[in-house]
Amino acid sequence: ALVASRLLSRQSSASKGFSASFTKDNDERCEIMLVDMLCCVLDQNVGANDQCQNFIVDSKYCGQRARFTPSEYIKRIMQYSETSPACVVVGCHYLTRLQEQAEGIFLNSFTIQRLLIAAIMISTKCMTFNPLKNTRW
Repeated sequence: ALVASRLLSRQSSASKGFSASFTKDNDERCEIMLVDMLCCVLDQNVGANDQCQNFIVDSKYCGQRARFTPSEYIKRIMQYSETSPACVVVGCHYLTRLQEQAEGIFLNSFTIQRLLIAAIMISTKCMTFNPLKNTRW
């Protein structure tokens, strides 16, 4: 989240003085690059936690092992729910805060689907004017 805020602040300070259409296109490209970077970090984090073997599979957050990587899952969520990249960034920040405050929660291939969809759903409900209903998720 800190990297995201630094990138966005650099981009906004660098785009002063340009037309609004250029700034909007540049913002969209920056957001997509930021989501791609977060996807890579999540993929590495989940892979490292899967190798660790210190997690409990019977946790209330565990589901079945994910059939795809977190980056594929995020892209799929963005495609079908029309979630903005900003909501994905905030959702990843929510996951970071959850891991900091709750002991024993690991992002691995058993927990990533449930925790990621919940974090992105909450961020979408907080940040958009017309969020999707719970049945649409």
